[in-house]
Amino acid sequence: MKTLGSFVAILFLFQEAPCRHPTRGATKAVDLDAVERAHVEVAKAFHVRLERAEARSRTRAFDVGLPACRARRTRRTAVDRLPEGMPSLYFAKEGSRTPPEAVWIATSGRLAGPAGAAAHPKLLRRFDIRCVPTLVKPISIAEVELVEGE
Repeated sequence: MKTLGSFVAILFLFQEAPCRHPTRGATKAVDLDAVERAHVEVAKAFHVRLERAEARSRTRAFDVGLPACRARRTRRTAVDRLPEGMPSLYFAKEGSRTPPEAVWIATSGRLAGPAGAAAHPKLLRRFDIRCVPTLVKPISIAEVELVEGE
């Protein structure tokens, strides 16, 4: 068995390479420290640009175009299945006083802020929001109460 193994090893030693590639010009040793420094510089530049872009997007003004509610009114509407434990939602412009039990959903302003979110047309349609401010209170998994006006 050793003889067979030795014979196979000798065959591999004297066998020609399976393929040959011509050189493609001058070569240089790679300086891994320089590559790492370049990577760090590119990563820093990327993060600086990303932070600037995020800052610009946070300060962009928006308005969903809802009119102000003319009077205080309460109504109920059926909706698709609500998530379990959904809090009340308060659709209002930036700077409005949000009820303590509700999550603020911005309908206009400069940014939604960390405690809220910007209103999306699909969300407005889902809850049948017609004016601002509107407080959306979940009644059941398929019904909400809308308190329009202040």
